[in-house]
Amino acid sequence: MFSAGAESLLHQAREIQDEELKKFCSRICKLLQAEDLGPDTLDSLQRLFLIISATKYSRSRAPSPRWTGR
Repeated sequence: MFSAGAESLLHQAREIQDEELKKFCSRICKLLQAEDLGPDTLDSLQRLFLIISATKYSRSRAPSPRWTGR
């Protein structure tokens, strides 16, 4: 159904630990605060979408107190 590469990415996304996910979300927040949103930002957002989509159980993340909602 999926290629070997896609299967590998799905497996990695399903197995990500909470601490790794927190670090990754922190990195994405920093990327989104930059004035120049480059290809790294888009790649990271796509990976986050894959992780959330592939996770078998629900996760909750407390809102960041630094979020300004711009």
